[in-house]
Amino acid sequence: MGFFSSILDFSNLINMNCKNENPTIDKVHYVWINYLSNKEFVEHYKGIAYPLTNNNNYTFNKFNSEQEFAEKINDDLIFINNINEKNDIDSEVKLLKSNESFELEINLNYNKSLSQIRDKITKEKNIEKINNNILFIYIDSLSRSHFFRKMKSVTNFLRKFYSDKNNTSNYESFQFLKYQTFKKDYYKSSIQTMFYIKTKNEITNNRNIHILSLLKENGYVTGQSANICSKEFYSYDFEKESKFFQKTKIEEYDHENIAMFCDPFYFDDSKGTNRKNVKGINSSIKSCLYGKNSFEYVLEYGYQFWTKYNNNKKFLRLGFFDGNEKTGEVIKYLDNYLNQFLIKLYEENLLENTIVFIASGQGNTNTDLFNHYNFEDFWIEKYIGTLFIIIDKNNLEYNENNLKNIRKNQQNMVTPYDIKETLVAIILNTFKNKINEKEVELEEFNIKGKSLFSYINPKERNCQKYKQTTEDICRCNEYS
Repeated sequence: MGFFSSILDFSNLINMNCKNENPTIDKVHYVWINYLSNKEFVEHYKGIAYPLTNNNNYTFNKFNSEQEFAEKINDDLIFINNINEKNDIDSEVKLLKSNESFELEINLNYNKSLSQIRDKITKEKNIEKINNNILFIYIDSLSRSHFFRKMKSVTNFLRKFYSDKNNTSNYESFQFLKYQTFKKDYYKSSIQTMFYIKTKNEITNNRNIHILSLLKENGYVTGQSANICSKEFYSYDFEKESKFFQKTKIEEYDHENIAMFCDPFYFDDSKGTNRKNVKGINSSIKSCLYGKNSFEYVLEYGYQFWTKYNNNKKFLRLGFFDGNEKTGEVIKYLDNYLNQFLIKLYEENLLENTIVFIASGQGNTNTDLFNHYNFEDFWIEKYIGTLFIIIDKNNLEYNENNLKNIRKNQQNMVTPYDIKETLVAIILNTFKNKINEKEVELEEFNIKGKSLFSYINPKERNCQKYKQTTEDICRCNEYS
């Protein structure tokens, strides 16, 4: 895979630049007229406002497909007739006319009342001095090895904080060499496992709840942005997923940026609009949207959320699906932008009191060329994902045993279950518990996940422990 790296970079071959890919006003009119078959088109509009999706109208289990979700968004689009009234519209993302083309404007609406309510929760729980912010960066298909091939700038950012004699920073980064991912056919078996928790309920036993419920109960303001036309990551078998969600308490993010990625110039729909070079999440060329890379909008929304709620305890999930394509090349265009985003937060001291996760759903599962020829490195990388953690050692409550444990766990087999338990421990501020080997001697083998800040016995870990790691998926040998 290293040998073929960059040969299949079609974006480079056609000299593609998103700034030159912004469609003209006439082309936008034509596409929208054909796409909005169920909605009256306002010919002399000044812009379009995308609806907010973090409400009951867009609850995830109401839809049987991404297409249905996109159609609902299109039904609720608001045409802007008077540009001076755009700020009166309840929307955070607007598509506005600008000279001969369109531009997307993002303005996250800070909710002062929400901020005060969540602050009150932290004070009532007497945890106002413990922020434990969580920035969760999700990249859909990216193996650990491919991360180092294509994400060189972010790699250098992480290396600055590795634990060695040269690291005098307040931050430390950790890389997990044996992060064994799951298959992704539906939620119960995929990385989505980390965002749902089984719990007892008075009405329904073993009811699933989203981790958002736990976050809000502990004073977090929550937000997400992802360049995919879906509220969750990722949808393959809606019949199985619908059964899962029938037993799930659905929770909504306080702020969410999804609707813009159901735009007909990005979303690969099945309506047959006869558009060339449709750039959805599976595109083998850069996914551009109105003059920018789609991931630029994800980062911009994320930065606004992080800064506008700077004084709150917060959880932000950013999702990137640029690696979910056949060549393995498109993901590299995210590298510099994500690196600049992290540097900006770091230099502005916005990573204080924060734990950063960089995690992939799987390895490189969609690169058809390598799959066709059954190259050994491709086979290995399919299910060895990317997992890094950065922590602020100055402002988080931890002790040296926590650092000792997480450093050792970099060499242990870990799974999405461990990421989930780590998130829960951070939210509840309990990652100091069960910190050493003696405290976990009596724990049973069938405990699926543990906080990465706690002691994990490597002898407990093998693929037979998890039903999601069948023989064709398992990449970790049993401890010996």
